[in-house]
Amino acid sequence: MKKTLIVIVCLALTSASHSQTVKGSIQQGSSTNKVDIVYLPDHNSVAGEYVQALSVAVTIPTSMATGVVPVIQSTGIFSPLVFLPAVPFTYTAGTETVYSWIVSNNTSFVMSWSTGVSFVGATITFNGGVNSSKVRLVDFSNLEVTGGGNGNSYFGVGVNVAPFDLTDYSVFFFPIGGGNGSTSGEDAFADYLFDLDHPGLAAEHRRQLGRDALTLASHTLTEADQVLNAVN
Repeated sequence: MKKTLIVIVCLALTSASHSQTVKGSIQQGSSTNKVDIVYLPDHNSVAGEYVQALSVAVTIPTSMATGVVPVIQSTGIFSPLVFLPAVPFTYTAGTETVYSWIVSNNTSFVMSWSTGVSFVGATITFNGGVNSSKVRLVDFSNLEVTGGGNGNSYFGVGVNVAPFDLTDYSVFFFPIGGGNGSTSGEDAFADYLFDLDHPGLAAEHRRQLGRDALTLASHTLTEADQVLNAVN
């Protein structure tokens, strides 16, 4: 009887750990040259839990990238965190220019979040842009060159307690409804992404990997057809 109870408890703990994830999304920010990176946890944080690692990567069409300098700022729950540019910070992938940032933190900042309550964790400001464009929140985990051209073009969340990695690798992103949100659709760009169209450099899409192969510049990638198209 005791052995049976132990097995049940272990299974329960395993199930709980697998359910602890945080998805991401993107929306129009407070002005037309800003986008917000939004996080959605499926669990309540525990006492003493804090973020140790974040990854954010976005793209814009290279044709619109001349003179554009994106700057990211943590906010809200994540406001104590400092985003640093990945190295290299920007590179070209096909017709897109990629920008990516990372957080590496070992300070036990006070943080808390709740199941099903989304929050803005970072805002990206696109300085120097003169045209409307797309901005895509992307994850390049499954490109032939993992992580894209700098090995750090991911969407990821890591914390200091088990299960440590809160990234939802099955469905990285979630849609946001309303005038600045997104709807389901199709796109043929790369790996996982979100698109959000709005005046002033903003866009957001999501795709989950499948098994169809295509070539993007020098990268061979697999892709499926689930994405989010802009409402506006």
